Amino acid sequence: MIALVWRRVLSSLPLLLGVSFAAFLILHLSPGDPARLMLGENATPSAISALHRQLGLDQPLQVQFGLFVWNALHGNLGYSFRTYQPVAAELWLRAVATAELSAVAFGLSLLAGVPLGVLTALRRNSWVDYVLRVVTLVSLSTPVFWLGIVLIFVFAVKLHWVPSSGAGTPTAIILPGLALSTYTFGILFRMTRTAVTDVLHEDFLRTAYAKGLRRRTVIARHALRNAFIPILTVLGLQFGSLMSGAVVTETVFAWPGVGLYMVRGLFARDYPVIRGCILLFAVSFLLINLLVDILYGYLDPRLRYG
Repeated sequence: MIALVWRRVLSSLPLLLGVSFAAFLILHLSPGDPARLMLGENATPSAISALHRQLGLDQPLQVQFGLFVWNALHGNLGYSFRTYQPVAAELWLRAVATAELSAVAFGLSLLAGVPLGVLTALRRNSWVDYVLRVVTLVSLSTPVFWLGIVLIFVFAVKLHWVPSSGAGTPTAIILPGLALSTYTFGILFRMTRTAVTDVLHEDFLRTAYAKGLRRRTVIARHALRNAFIPILTVLGLQFGSLMSGAVVTETVFAWPGVGLYMVRGLFARDYPVIRGCILLFAVSFLLINLLVDILYGYLDPRLRYG
């Protein structure tokens, strides 16, 4: 297992380098000049050139990328063009808020999607199955930004139950967490239903029933344990998607996380902020995938010893 972890870590380093270079290249090839945005439309060419030198944008692209990688290895992601604050410190504070929002959304999706998926797998083609399949189809088809606006209008504007935006109170996380969890709930429900349905037809379950085990014991100890491997894959991917997909949700609800930080950086052409956010999302995905690989070994000893 330790060798597996080291292989995953070493193989992730070129991927992080490639993601960083792609983000770096796309930013510099896209239209817009951060210096011109900072100084305004009436800025003189000499003032723009001076700001380019101050920000390091006058150097060749390969030099800028090399400095970015070297500084990132030492925990320095540069300073924001807009706020002049260290990007690493800003990201740390906002990553906590994004992690809280993602954890709430993931918890809601997990608590609803997996049990209901097991229920419909055990009661296939019943009225419960048909109703929940329609519900999940709606959840997968509903845009998050539209759902967020509807939730704000109903529960914040009309009913005044929860705040409409921000993170000032404990209840402020309810609406963005609910909006962010809808798509993940649909994915987990469909994957759980499919995985459990496939396992129910396996021979080892008939053997367990032949031993005289109760239905609840067979489902909990044998069916779910074997069906949980593909479900775990989806869980890992969806939690990583929640971290990156929080961009839209945080913008709609003004949640002070990495997503809102990145959107504001995009509008201001704040290169250090955008690069830092993309690097954080990439590292989050890699860490989650590494955790999923480790959990594979505990669920299936064949993968651990292999």
